[in-house]
Amino acid sequence: WRMIHALSSMTDPHDPDHVMIEGFYDNVAPPDARDLEFIEELTKDFDEESLHKELGVRSFYRDLKGKELLVKMFYTTTLNIQGIEAGYTGPLFKTILPDRAVAKLESRLIPNQTITETVEKVRRHLDRLGYTDVRIHEYPEANSVDDWSRTNPDSEIVKHVIACYKDNGLKPRVFPFSLGSSPQAVFTKDPLKLPFVSAGV
Repeated sequence: WRMIHALSSMTDPHDPDHVMIEGFYDNVAPPDARDLEFIEELTKDFDEESLHKELGVRSFYRDLKGKELLVKMFYTTTLNIQGIEAGYTGPLFKTILPDRAVAKLESRLIPNQTITETVEKVRRHLDRLGYTDVRIHEYPEANSVDDWSRTNPDSEIVKHVIACYKDNGLKPRVFPFSLGSSPQAVFTKDPLKLPFVSAGV
């Protein structure tokens, strides 16, 4: 129960998507004017119903649609529980008290959050509420590649990719961010600082 209470303290019980950790949203960069231009363009042919069917859902969070949904998708940070493990969950039952509980959390970082400051804020939150016994284990081997990444949408490489689509009679949909995870930060941040674009049909 102690782990459950520690985890539940991190989000609003009436709005689990809202993180209650002090300062969690401080460094989140809102969409700028150029970003909103991309959102407006994406909204024109954004097929929500097809996406509902593909994902097997009736609606999205708070029934958001169109522009509001796209802004939420691309420009909101998260704090998610990937899994919880404790005690006995096999057949029938055992009258035991677990001696440990493990929860794996992940956060979708967006500009200008950092891994270090996010972990520090979680640590301070736990300590402030008396959960000093809850340990945080990081994965340094993943931290170096799983940071947020962004390439200037007006950079030359982006222009060339767009031109390639148009040369082949295709209209590209330009996303300001990838909604998945990939090690793009290895290329776009120190020491290389190279632009990175992924594309497909």
